[in-house]
Amino acid sequence: MTLGSTRKRFSTILRRKERLPLSAVIDNSTRASSTDGSTAPSNALARTQMVGSATSEDIFVVRMTAWRRLVKLYETYYQSIVAAEKAAAKNLEKALGEFAVPLQGEHFFLGVEHPGVQNIASQVKSVHGSFIAQQMNLVQTVETETIEGLGQLRTEIKDNIKLYVDHMAPLYKRLRRQVREAEQYKEKLARTIDNLPKDMDAWLAQQQVRRELRYQAECENALFRGVQAEHTRLVKWEAGLAERLTRLVTTTMRQQRSAATANQQVLDKFLGYMDTFDAKHELESFETQFGAALRNPMGLDGTSHTSKYDYMYKNHEYTDVLLEGPLEREKGVVKKFHAQYAVLTKLGFLHCFADQLFLLETDPEASFFLRDCNVGPLDDNNNFTLFLSDKVVGRSRYVFRSHDREVIRQWWSIIDAIIRSSPSPNKDGTIVGGSLRDPETAARAIAISHPNTMPTASGLTASELAARNLEEDNVRRSMSRDSHSAGHVLPRETSAPLPPPPPPPRTDLPSPQELGEKPGTRFLDLNHDIDELSLDDVKPASVIMSPAEPQQQFFAN
Repeated sequence: MTLGSTRKRFSTILRRKERLPLSAVIDNSTRASSTDGSTAPSNALARTQMVGSATSEDIFVVRMTAWRRLVKLYETYYQSIVAAEKAAAKNLEKALGEFAVPLQGEHFFLGVEHPGVQNIASQVKSVHGSFIAQQMNLVQTVETETIEGLGQLRTEIKDNIKLYVDHMAPLYKRLRRQVREAEQYKEKLARTIDNLPKDMDAWLAQQQVRRELRYQAECENALFRGVQAEHTRLVKWEAGLAERLTRLVTTTMRQQRSAATANQQVLDKFLGYMDTFDAKHELESFETQFGAALRNPMGLDGTSHTSKYDYMYKNHEYTDVLLEGPLEREKGVVKKFHAQYAVLTKLGFLHCFADQLFLLETDPEASFFLRDCNVGPLDDNNNFTLFLSDKVVGRSRYVFRSHDREVIRQWWSIIDAIIRSSPSPNKDGTIVGGSLRDPETAARAIAISHPNTMPTASGLTASELAARNLEEDNVRRSMSRDSHSAGHVLPRETSAPLPPPPPPPRTDLPSPQELGEKPGTRFLDLNHDIDELSLDDVKPASVIMSPAEPQQQFFAN
C-alpha cells in the first residue's frame, strides 16, 4: 500500500465522520423510556435531536403548542356548557310561562295562598325558578372567569412560544451557517492533501479549519446556554400555567356544586311540604262550599215522577182509556200471530204496541180509528177481524185473537159497540201511525200516486181500468151482502177471496153476567139500545189482566 492510497482512505473516513449531524452522538440513556413509566411519542427521538432549533420539530415548541391546543379544547368545552345552560334556562322559562297558574276565570279551586292543588303548582314553579337562577349564576361564572381565564392562558402560551422562537432562532441559524462554513474548509483541507504536492500548504488549510471549528464551538456553546436559559424559564412558567388551569377548572366545579347544593335545598323543602300535604283538603273545601248545590242540582231531590208534572189538559176525559191489555195480531206475509199490547181509548182509537214496556218508550206499531172500520163476527177460534178500506193501501183486514174466550169477547163487544154507535164507516178510512203495508199494497199505493197511462186491450189506460175494476168490486161486495142477508151467495167471477161481510147490526149485547167477569177486570155495561150509546156513557176500564197475572203467563198459555 502506497502513501497516497493511505492518505486517500483516511481522508474519506474523516469526511464521513465530520458530516454527521450535530447531535448524532446521543447518550444511550436518552433512547430508553422515561423512568416515570410514561411512553414518549414514536418520533420523540427525532424531536430531542432538534431541541433549541426553534422550529416545529423543536420539543419545546411542540409542547407549548400542545398546551395551547389543550387550553383551546377546555375553552370550547365550557363555551358549549354555557350554551347548553342558556338553552335549558330559556326552555324552562318558556315552560314556566306556559304553566299559567293560578287559573284564570272560574275554576272552584282553592287560591294559591291556601294548601291546595294550585298551591302545589306555585311551589313547582318556585322550585324551577330557583333552578333557572342557579343556572344563570353558573353561566355568569363560567363566562366571566373560566372562559376569559382560558382565553388569557391561550394568549400567554402563544406569547411564550413567540418569545422562545425569537430567542433561539438566531442562535440556531448562526450555528447552521457556521457549520456549513466549517464543512467547506474541511473539504478544502481534504482536497489539498489528496492533490499533493500543490501550491496550497496542508498546514495552512488545517489552520483555517481549526479557526472555523472554534467559531462553531462558540455557536454551539451559545445555543447550549440559550436552551438552558429557556428551559429554566419555561419550567417555571409551565408550573404556573398548570396551576392556573386547575384553578379555573376548580372554580367552575365549585360553582356547579354550589348550584347543585342550592337546588338540593330547594328540593328538600318542596318534598317536605309535599310529605305534609293533605290531599283531601281540596275536595273537602269544594264539598263544603258547593255540597248543597251538588246534593240538590237545580233544586232536584231525586224523587221526580210523571205524576208530579202538570200540563194543559192533564187527565182530560178525552185521554181516558176504555180497555187495554195483551192481544195477538196477525202480521207479515205468512200471516203469523204476534204478541201485542193493545190500548183502546175513549175517542175510539185502537193502538197496538209490541210490548207493554213500550207504552212510554215508542209510538205504537199500528193505530186504528174504529169509526172508519168494520168488525167481523167473533169466530170459534177466538178471532175477530177489523176491515179497513184505504184509498192508498187498498182493502185491508187485520185479525186479532186471544187464547181466553172471555177476554176476546170483551174486546170484540166494545169495539163492535163503538163502530155501530158511529156513522157508517168512511170509505176513505185511514190508518193512523205505524206502517202496515206489504209489497202488494205498497204497489197499489204507488199506482194511485203515479197513474199508469199505458193503453190496454180494452182501450183504456191501466189506471182507468184499475179504477173500473175497483168500482165493480165495490158493487159486487154490496150485492154479496144483500145476497147473504137473503140466504144465498152470488157466484164470483174471480178466484180472489173477498173479505167476509160485516155482520148485521146487533140489537142486543151480552151482559157482563153472560160474559163472565174475571178478577181484576171491569166490563162496560153495553146492554142497552146501541143507538143511544155514546162515548160519554163509556167509563174507563182497567187492564184486562190483573197486576198479579203477568203478561208472560198469558202468552205461556
